[in-house]
Amino acid sequence: MALRSPEASARICQLAQPKKTHVLLTEKSLSAAPLLKPSVRTHFLATPKQEHPQYSPDRPVSCPVVRSALEAVASERLQVLATPRLRKPLFDGFDPYRVSSAALAAIASPRLQELSLPPARRCRTK
Repeated sequence: MALRSPEASARICQLAQPKKTHVLLTEKSLSAAPLLKPSVRTHFLATPKQEHPQYSPDRPVSCPVVRSALEAVASERLQVLATPRLRKPLFDGFDPYRVSSAALAAIASPRLQELSLPPARRCRTK
């Protein structure tokens, strides 16, 4: 029945009230903001950091290209290093079903044959 009553309890009314601040307001000012001043530490933390003396800002996107870079010619060694390696295609002449001769001649050791058997607890006799 308490859920159906439209009246709020005293505790709900108390929680609905805004918190009261203990800042004294002067007659000239109606807000508390001008009375509050940041601490020295807060003011120190709010100051921005200075840039490092050796910091160079990013170059603009449309920066001119140096003349020496336009006239540069790569040496033979650089051209050799710049060419990609020629590789044989992965599946060129590859037969996935061909069994190597070493695999055909392989014989499993007794331990490997023992490990390949299922455990005795899984073997049911009918």
